[in-house]
Amino acid sequence: MILGGNTPDPAKVATTSKTTGKLAAPVSINGVSFDGSTSITISAEDTATPRIASSEKGAANGVAPLGSDSKIAATYLPAYVDDVVEFANLAAFPGTGSSGVIYVALDTGKIYRWSGTAYVEISPSPGSTDSVTEGSTNLYFTAARALAAAAAETVATIGELISGATAKATPVDADSFGVSDSAAGGVLKKTTWSNIKATLKTYFDTLYPAETAATIKAALGISTLSGSNTGDQTSVSGNAGTATKLATARAINGVNFDGSADINFTYAPAATVGPNSYATGISQGSIVNDASWPAAYGSILTCKGSTYAFQVFYPQSSSASPQFRLLASGTTWTAWISPIGGATTTSATAGTASALPALPAGYLTINIGGSNFKIPYYN
Repeated sequence: MILGGNTPDPAKVATTSKTTGKLAAPVSINGVSFDGSTSITISAEDTATPRIASSEKGAANGVAPLGSDSKIAATYLPAYVDDVVEFANLAAFPGTGSSGVIYVALDTGKIYRWSGTAYVEISPSPGSTDSVTEGSTNLYFTAARALAAAAAETVATIGELISGATAKATPVDADSFGVSDSAAGGVLKKTTWSNIKATLKTYFDTLYPAETAATIKAALGISTLSGSNTGDQTSVSGNAGTATKLATARAINGVNFDGSADINFTYAPAATVGPNSYATGISQGSIVNDASWPAAYGSILTCKGSTYAFQVFYPQSSSASPQFRLLASGTTWTAWISPIGGATTTSATAGTASALPALPAGYLTINIGGSNFKIPYYN
């Protein structure tokens, strides 16, 4: 009821009032109609401004939160994403672990797995086979077992090794040779080429002493005369008291000698001469232009006992190898054999012979042309 005055226009009152219990026309707040007559609630699922409820952070079927480093913590990741996790110690491990995850205790360096009820240490490598018990099938390697399993060397296998080795035509002082030591029951030992040469030289020096003026004069039947001649002489008769050369060279064993240089007394036997034609003992000779020997030129050494004999032929040419042949008994030599490379002939006529003893009585070291050879001999 209006007392006094004019009656207001209702339309104007509705549009100009400043305070009221309800808006004349509702307004929209985040898509929700509001006229002031009642309170409203803005839903978290408001399509205009999407939001996530804080109760869903880190919850099952919710969302994984980001840490201060803007990364998802390993706690919220499945095992296959981070299979190895580290903690300060065993006590810091999660109360309930995950299968398929390796847990590392940093204080001890030990590693564990989750068994479903507890953490179980994963056994490390023992670090040495000394800590592993030997099985019944896969046995440990030992030197004794290896030697027992290896096949023993025989004369045949050793011969194959020598035959298959690379040949060396000229040995040097440091080269080694196998020796069956007769003084030690045939035990295998070694000696060097230098030792062989020294032994041969010592031996042959006792057989063939160096020539001197006295021995040469004695061999030539020359005597020393007293007195002297001075001035130019057109003719001299008799023998000079001192001289360096003979006026007329003389042949000694077919080798001319005039006193100006040393010579060696040698002989040149034919290769076909039978062993019985040689005197018992050691004899030496030269081969000159005789094709019946392994080479037309060279030196020959014959060592003959009461039953056995052998010859060593050393060729004059440095490109050829020394060779030797043996006679066990009878009158037929074996084929020539080279100490380096094997036999030089493919066949030989067999003669009457008996087997050699199992071990030689000893070895003879021979120096021929500056090279040493070790040759067995038998009694």
